[in-house]
Formats: sequence, structure tokens, C-alpha cells
Amino acid sequence: MRHALLALIAAAIATPAVAGDFVAGGEHYSYTAARDAHGDVVLNGQAGHDPFALRVHGNHVSGSMGYSAISFKVSDEALARLNDEVPGAARQASAAPATLAAN
Repeated sequence: MRHALLALIAAAIATPAVAGDFVAGGEHYSYTAARDAHGDVVLNGQAGHDPFALRVHGNHVSGSMGYSAISFKVSDEALARLNDEVPGAARQASAAPATLAAN
């Protein structure tokens, strides 16, 4: 299942739009990708008959697929490509201390 989810992240990276579909491991995936108010990438969709919801926060991906909780990391390269492809402001770890210091 992790390989299919990595394929999902790769498809989101390779697709200029924020929605897409593909087949991996004989399973059909359809999804949407957007940013939340914090700048995290949120992927929602369907893998076969199972719904999934994934959140990419920094290099960490967490969420659910069907009734299973999932969590894994993505490479810096994959994260950089994802941040380039999904519209909206990317979360920047270095911005938090500056924001806190300014308040």
C-alpha cells in the first residue's frame, strides 16, 4: 500500500492541475490536491473502493486510507516538487520563529 501512496504523491507532483487519476498496482486512484490554511497539502480521493485523506506537513505524510491510519515520510526532492505544483503558499518551517519573534 505504501508504494501506491508514494505513486499518488508522485502523480500529484507530475500533474499540473490539482485533480487527477491514475492506475498503480492494478488499482484506480482519483484525487484532488489543495492547500489548507496552514499551507499543508491535503490530498483527498478514492483508491478503488476505499476513500483516502492525506496531509503532507513538512516531509511527513499522515492520514487514512479506508479504515487504516497511515504515516510515512517523503524525500526533500519530492516535497520540493509537490510545493512547486500545488498552488498556494508552501509552509516554511523557518517562518514560524520569525512570526513568533515579531509578535
